[in-house]
Amino acid sequence: MEYVIGFISVISFVIIILVAAKFEMDLFFRISLISVACIIFAIGLFYAMKLEREVGYYKCNKCHHKYIPSVLPFWFSAHIGRTRYLKCPNCNKYSWNKKVLNK
Repeated sequence: MEYVIGFISVISFVIIILVAAKFEMDLFFRISLISVACIIFAIGLFYAMKLEREVGYYKCNKCHHKYIPSVLPFWFSAHIGRTRYLKCPNCNKYSWNKKVLNK
């Protein structure tokens, strides 16, 4: 579901920005379109990230502890796909933790 939300928000963002850039219109209308595009993108990003954090759990690469990370470290952690560089609450070590969806 997070991929669907992300895809729809990115595609709508790009289309609205291209419309604002391509066609001639009043400056106020152009700024309004760009603002709407940014709001749609921000809302989509927020809900996609919320789903990724809350659905399933992360598994520590060092001690194999299963946990759901807190919001701020999750949002600002480096990641490659669904693998994130997080600090484990059990062993207090940073490692690349994998997202696990099933039990």
